[in-house]
Amino acid sequence: MQQTKFPIPYSTDNEKEEFIDHMFCPVCKLSSKKDIVSKSELKEKNITFIVYTLRCENCDKMYEVTFFDEKQIDSIEKLKTYSF
Repeated sequence: MQQTKFPIPYSTDNEKEEFIDHMFCPVCKLSSKKDIVSKSELKEKNITFIVYTLRCENCDKMYEVTFFDEKQIDSIEKLKTYSF
């Protein structure tokens, strides 16, 4: 399963939804149409990461996108210490 290389910051739920809506499949790179298969939360070092598992409607491959609330992390350097 493909995964985003780095968690994506957001400040509102609308930003997450908009990002997902406009994202192209990382496998076939042809389609932005997808189904949300699951949504889960992962807590690490007092930070909540939200992981969406998506399925491309074109190639039927699944991939993950990870988001974090940008207010929870004060620097990108600190974010690099987390494991994904």
